[in-house]
Amino acid sequence: MTPTPFSEALSTLNDRALRRLLGARAFLRGYDYVRRQAVSDVSMEDAGAHGRVRGTDAEPYDVRLQVQPAGFASECSCPAFPKINGHCKHVAALLIACRDQVRPKQPRQAVPEAAPSQNGSNGGGASQPGFDTG
Repeated sequence: MTPTPFSEALSTLNDRALRRLLGARAFLRGYDYVRRQAVSDVSMEDAGAHGRVRGTDAEPYDVRLQVQPAGFASECSCPAFPKINGHCKHVAALLIACRDQVRPKQPRQAVPEAAPSQNGSNGGGASQPGFDTG
């Protein structure tokens, strides 16, 4: 995929940044839509994207995103969108789905547990065998 202004903006967004941008409630509900594979017909362009998100209505909602200098502008055909000041959960779902396409999730690295020492503790002492402490 050739980088575009939209894909470059998305590639910088981790979950914490998306939560701040969208609000915690919209982010969590949008994430759930993505997890349930309710986002379809995603098309990314130079400066934005559009797609469909299956919500509570029989027909999926049409969602549009546009990258702007101060963030993202959005539109959604859901009945709640005109009433909210910000992004709805369907916009959140499309934004998360697009972000995941341009920046696949990295597997979380497990933090290795401390190996038990010969006396059975988890290495909570001042030194461990094999390490010069001083």
